[in-house]
Amino acid sequence: MKTSIAICTYNGEKYIEEELDSIAAQTVKPDEIVICDDGSKDNTVSIIRKYISSHDLNITLYQNEINLGYAKNFEKCISLCSGDIVFMCDQDDIWMPTKVEKFIEAFEANPNAVYVFSDAYVTDENGKITYNSLLKPQKIKWFELKENDFFEYFSKKCFLNGFLIAVKRDYANEIMPFKFAHDEWLAMFAPLYGEIVAINECLAKYRRHAAATSNSMKQFSKRSVIRAFFSKLKLSYEEYFDWYSYQLRAYSEFLSFCKEKNLSTEKLSLIVDHMNFLKCLDKVKYKNFIQRWGMLLKEYNKGEYKKYRGNKNMLIFDMIFMFFNSFRKKKNR
Repeated sequence: MKTSIAICTYNGEKYIEEELDSIAAQTVKPDEIVICDDGSKDNTVSIIRKYISSHDLNITLYQNEINLGYAKNFEKCISLCSGDIVFMCDQDDIWMPTKVEKFIEAFEANPNAVYVFSDAYVTDENGKITYNSLLKPQKIKWFELKENDFFEYFSKKCFLNGFLIAVKRDYANEIMPFKFAHDEWLAMFAPLYGEIVAINECLAKYRRHAAATSNSMKQFSKRSVIRAFFSKLKLSYEEYFDWYSYQLRAYSEFLSFCKEKNLSTEKLSLIVDHMNFLKCLDKVKYKNFIQRWGMLLKEYNKGEYKKYRGNKNMLIFDMIFMFFNSFRKKKNR
């Protein structure tokens, strides 16, 4: 099976060469590497050009005339790939030597697979491993997938990072254009187009920068938790629930696409149920805090909070937030 690697770059001069070196060191070389630079203002492009001239990898570099942004740049990059299998790669990842080989084996062993993923090590800025797994500390049991589990995870807005996955190119082309980030959009439809296969092995290193360290990957001091709590109380309703409004839009786009393509499964009801919960959060926007509390408690008693929002602590936090938010001027809500 022919393999392509889609790499999107933007001001990535610090790590791009190390990443390309890790791809060059693969036990099975990719058939092509497609790089789309989104208007870098540093030396990223010149480093890539120099790398192309000094290595025998099949690398094609495209430079966008205007900045497309992360999601659309990946869409363009994937669309330019010609391989049967397309890997996605951020500009600062480090690949383990057998990544391409192991993914090819997984696709060949599962002819109906459209989406394959693996685990990854977590590293600091310098590539030193800080966690032996990105996925296993999560509450989701990614490597114990049963039929339709993956779709249920999606209904809870759980996605795998794009650098962890590879997909069949025909599948990716079928669901273009991407309405949201490529990793989300590709995960949304995978259960409707074929099988999902998990490789229970770390086949990449996920570099976490000091300024972007995930909340799930560090311990917070009590002071920082309190500071974060009060900073959120200052937000408007729209700012506080922006992520959930984003979810609602994503689900709407997803269901519209399913209708257009005549895609159907009983599991779509999970998405509809989650949308109803999100709509409830939206409805309380202009209610007074007593009405808000009543609506939230009703959703909690129905079990919707536990399913989609978290534990009782999240309910309490939302109730406190909505109490303070109720006293703001209407135009700010």
